[in-house]
Amino acid sequence: MEVAVIGAGTMGRGIAQVFAQSGSKVWLVDVRDDILKRALGHIKENLTLFEEEKILSSRQAADVLSRIDVVVDPRKAVRNVEFVTEAVTEDLTVKKHLFKLLGEASPKDAILASNTSGLNVSDISSETAQPERVIGTNWWNPAQIIPLVEVMRGEKTSADTLERTRRILTNAGKKPITIMKSVPGFVGNRLQIALFREALHLLEQGVATLEDIDTAVSFGPGFRYPVLGPFRVSDFGGLDVFYHLCGELFGELDSSTQPPSGTLKRLAENNRFGVKSGAGFYDYSGLPEVELVRERDRKLLRIYRTVSGQNPGS
Repeated sequence: MEVAVIGAGTMGRGIAQVFAQSGSKVWLVDVRDDILKRALGHIKENLTLFEEEKILSSRQAADVLSRIDVVVDPRKAVRNVEFVTEAVTEDLTVKKHLFKLLGEASPKDAILASNTSGLNVSDISSETAQPERVIGTNWWNPAQIIPLVEVMRGEKTSADTLERTRRILTNAGKKPITIMKSVPGFVGNRLQIALFREALHLLEQGVATLEDIDTAVSFGPGFRYPVLGPFRVSDFGGLDVFYHLCGELFGELDSSTQPPSGTLKRLAENNRFGVKSGAGFYDYSGLPEVELVRERDRKLLRIYRTVSGQNPGS
């Protein structure tokens, strides 16, 4: 299969690696050659990690890289493709203009997918001549490792586009889910932010330290989640038990509906943005971002292989 990825940032380059690793010819597109050069450098680093973790041989890694071509002209990239993924900035005006161009330049049966985490697919496709072949695909970072992709239809997206998209993602080693009703944040982010809201509440109420709250998640419920989602966890624990726990705790959980005004706001106002700025909830000073990301990815790869019994891309 021949695919195009529009946007060579963090998500785009990860998506390009996924498709190249699954055997597809990939066109990676961005507006400047220097951006594309950096993206290839990051992909090489990712592939080196995959080699170190015995996921790919050096020959296989070289083959993956050889299947990626970079270009600044999106029209050239999409003229013979079967599938296009857009991974540019979350700006509706930019996306609408881009999808109009992609619709004109690509084959009439090519799928046009937007890696959006919150924009409405119908709005994105509103200036495209064939909105039935436009679909949303929300990949999770790091895209070359995390299996989940949330797939959502627009009002005019065809059933064939949905079915083909899910098949293409599955063949690339991903775990697609279908969003049947459009809601802000889709599924994954809503669950993630619900937990984060309660974690902030526990921290600000002095119930536990941030280190212990992180430990509680990582070595408690989070330890089970790679194997059992929340509904299977409750099935194994007993629905009578969970019914009782819900009755006890639903009224006690944080139900704030406004943006956080305490700890998180203070950190952001003091330019403590996390790993990328050297400090967030934790202090990362003296620790290069590239090394922190690499160690995170190494651990995620080992979890993936242990839980699935497969390597990413299999």
